[in-house]
Amino acid sequence: MLKIWDKNHLSKKLISFIDYLLNYRDTNASKALIFLFYFYAMEKQKRVYNRIKAHLALKQVKNKTLAEYMNVSVQTVSKWCTNYSQPSIPELYVIAEYLKVEVPELLEPANHK
Repeated sequence: MLKIWDKNHLSKKLISFIDYLLNYRDTNASKALIFLFYFYAMEKQKRVYNRIKAHLALKQVKNKTLAEYMNVSVQTVSKWCTNYSQPSIPELYVIAEYLKVEVPELLEPANHK
């Protein structure tokens, strides 16, 4: 069977699932396969906008501690750490002050310094 993906980037379970769908030859399976590839492509394009999680780990600070300090929910800090959402500019300054780092250090990737 012709392989239309790079095995180095996909897990074995995902590859076997794709093989199953390709062999099944069902319209619903085809739709599921298209969704699967779309989801995979979107994950590969995920970008890092902040390094809050990295600095929390370096300073050994838990999300809950930062959340309590800033008077926001733990879920909000978690969203910032996973880049699902971003803190406002004033919030970035509070985070930087708490972690004793400069704001640009929270924003730029480590390999771009």
